[in-house]
Amino acid sequence: MYFAAALLVLAGCNKKDNALNDTPEGTPFKKGQQVTLTIGTSDNANQGAPRKVAGIDNTANDRIDFTWEVGDKILVKVGDQTAEFTLNSEPGLNEGEFVGTMPADGSTFDVQYPIYVPNITKQVYTTEKPIPADSMLFKATHCTLGNNAILHAQHAMVQFNLYGTDKTVGMIIFKNITVEPAVSDTLICTDGKTIDATSAEATPFYMIVPAGGYQFEVEIYDNATTPAKICSFATSAINTFTAGECLYMPAKEVVSNTHNGYVYVDLGLPSGLKWATMNVGATAPEDYGDYFGWGETAPHLDNDYSAGKYTYADNDNPATLPLDHDAANVNWGGSWRMPTRDEFNELANTENCDWSWQEDYNSAGVKGYLVTSKKSDNSIFLPAAGYYYDDFLSNLNSYGYYWSSSRNGSTSNTPGSFFFCSEYGYYPVNVTCYFGRSVRPVVD
Repeated sequence: MYFAAALLVLAGCNKKDNALNDTPEGTPFKKGQQVTLTIGTSDNANQGAPRKVAGIDNTANDRIDFTWEVGDKILVKVGDQTAEFTLNSEPGLNEGEFVGTMPADGSTFDVQYPIYVPNITKQVYTTEKPIPADSMLFKATHCTLGNNAILHAQHAMVQFNLYGTDKTVGMIIFKNITVEPAVSDTLICTDGKTIDATSAEATPFYMIVPAGGYQFEVEIYDNATTPAKICSFATSAINTFTAGECLYMPAKEVVSNTHNGYVYVDLGLPSGLKWATMNVGATAPEDYGDYFGWGETAPHLDNDYSAGKYTYADNDNPATLPLDHDAANVNWGGSWRMPTRDEFNELANTENCDWSWQEDYNSAGVKGYLVTSKKSDNSIFLPAAGYYYDDFLSNLNSYGYYWSSSRNGSTSNTPGSFFFCSEYGYYPVNVTCYFGRSVRPVVD
């Protein structure tokens, strides 16, 4: 069986004339009795309809449809007893006739395709590689002899439309980030797929995903053998994945301005410094991300940022944090690091950038500053993530506190930080070292 993006009628079993036997509806059956079952995919199965494959251009057609193929089998269940039935009619149609023997006595049965429960979200498909229907689970329940079974998809699909210039996509990781810890599946794009298109001509990638409502993040890698992350994107709201339907996502660019898998922005600063588009621990620019004590490289899982929980000992009194105590470098790797006080001052210099307070950035309900280069239209968003003292999160969505890597003179008790809010603007401050604050990475 093959299927494409097209809607299954969500039904169970339908009364319909059966040309092979005129068995009255609901007739009891015996174990070992040979029967012919008519299995369809909609109330009005379109006999002889052209078979569709994944990769249709009509995004208004948000359905999943399929046709039976030679060798297809279904699983018939009576209680906990099962039997395989084999297609015994013309292939290529939405409705097929399957022959087999009933596994037990009864009057109702369930139907499942394929005969095993597939391991979903383990493969990525493109227009050149149709999605085999046995990647998705279909069921019909409480069926009786004399009725045609109508299969109902148990999973959903999602279509990502990716564009960019000469980028090869070899692996995609799909993460449900609504739950903690995030549930992820690795999706392999066999032999890689070259992306070379505009947003209007974006290349579609189809994935089978669990049905339900959740936020998700997608990480895109160049290959599956020695993967290097190209970019990632995430949703800031709940998306509903309906069984039997395909959710189309807006076009996303496979960007090239990345370092070690994380995206940066060139704001045209005199130093040439590049700023990351999101905080450490975030999955999107509008996410608050994690909170760190100065010199600590992991967030406190109990959200207790009291003095007794502080772990960094500044024994050597360096002017800036060493990389093994730099939260940006430890978490993101490569050449990512925390900005110095002077680098924050460069970002805040009105000759370099405009700072504009946002009340609802990206319609995500998040406040903060949009920092836009005066040399180009490039910008970054700094969410007002507040800060932790003890186990209390203060000033969320009102104030922003971002660590620098710079000490405050001869003491590390109040190292350098950068503060902002809508009332008082933005400027450097020295603050208590063990409080939990945000980290925005930079790269030279």
